[in-house]
Amino acid sequence: VLGPALEGVPIEIVAKPRENGFRPLPGRAGSVTAYAYDRFVSQRRLPDLVDRAVEFGRRHKIDRVWAVLQGQTIIRIAPLIAQKLGVPLYSQVWDPVGWWIRAHGIDARTGAGIQAAYDAALSGSEKIGAASIPMAEEYSRRYNVPSFPLMHGLPDTFGCEPIDHLRSGDQFRIGVAGQLYASEEWACLLRTLGHMNWKFMGRDVVIRYLGPHLYLAATQKMNVEYWGWRSQDEAAEILGSCDLLYCPYWFSPVFREEAMYSFPSKLSLYLSCARPVVFHGP
Repeated sequence: VLGPALEGVPIEIVAKPRENGFRPLPGRAGSVTAYAYDRFVSQRRLPDLVDRAVEFGRRHKIDRVWAVLQGQTIIRIAPLIAQKLGVPLYSQVWDPVGWWIRAHGIDARTGAGIQAAYDAALSGSEKIGAASIPMAEEYSRRYNVPSFPLMHGLPDTFGCEPIDHLRSGDQFRIGVAGQLYASEEWACLLRTLGHMNWKFMGRDVVIRYLGPHLYLAATQKMNVEYWGWRSQDEAAEILGSCDLLYCPYWFSPVFREEAMYSFPSKLSLYLSCARPVVFHGP
């Protein structure tokens, strides 16, 4: 659903191919099948996507291509589309591509190719929209392309008045929103609260979690409320009723680049609620 400012803009939705590594078997055999499937997609599916995008672009006389480089499909086709249309490419990045490669079970050989295509797309871009200020600075240096931070933001209407005291009641509420990528850090919080018997300053600690899915396992007391996925307005109201908001990020060296250059978009919503925030990360 497009916002009012984009009403009337032509749009065409096309399904992209599967981007997880195809691994029906473990180990080296799984890497072989994942590589073979990726080659099939690259040679058979991607040319059709490029042709459809180019036809759409010519029909509507576009003067530039804007691509969010998330996933190997867009990383590979965006430069080709811009090249065939003869227009500049403007790239936007949410996360370094290494995270995507690991999270989707991509084999090493394919992953190296995706990384090379990612670097080539950014090097050939007119400008880069980066996920954070540090990423913009690093990408400007690394790719010699003007890069600017484009962090997730909210309108001023979401802003709440700060509260400098605890709310009344017998509960101490900790709000959490968004996907819990930092699973080890989240588990650490739960263990810590377990050691505290879910008590803080004489109050019962309760976590209110808003997000698409939540996996829990416990052999002791736990006070976690799952509120599911809510609209921005509802989320702001629920989080604004909490005493503390929790934002975990990766400590593991495996996620070093993501921790350095990505931006936890939940932080924008947290700050709009004007509640104290605990950042649990490096």
